[in-house]
Amino acid sequence: MAPLPARSATHDPLGPFGRALLDALPARTAVVDCAGTIIATNVGWQALRWPGVAIDLDVRQGDNLLVRLRETVGPGAWRTAALQMADGIERLLAGDTASWEQVIDGPEPAADAWHTVQALPLDVPGGGAIVSITEVTDQVRAVRQLAW
Repeated sequence: MAPLPARSATHDPLGPFGRALLDALPARTAVVDCAGTIIATNVGWQALRWPGVAIDLDVRQGDNLLVRLRETVGPGAWRTAALQMADGIERLLAGDTASWEQVIDGPEPAADAWHTVQALPLDVPGGGAIVSITEVTDQVRAVRQLAW
């Protein structure tokens, strides 16, 4: 399968309706092609700072998300979470799973933050996926408090 075209300054593969729809999503969201290259992101994703992802802390459009996640350095929890994300997204893109979801630590710099990461397939020529990150720290804390 051929990767989807990357967004350029003059061409948005989503078009105006798709762009507005992506930016309206509350979760930090990226669209990746079948190789894991980010072809579009919403405003929430663009505001995200990734701890320990090589030298450049932004994971942007045009980057290969799988590669950037595997390059993550820093505290063990961040690296573990990044590798879990890369593995889950890769399994989805390979067709080994219909969807992937996991609650992980990070990517916030605070040690006490949790996020749900979801990857869902795109039914488009060439394949691809939607990857979203939703902060769920309050929910995790509430569940832990009830468990005590």
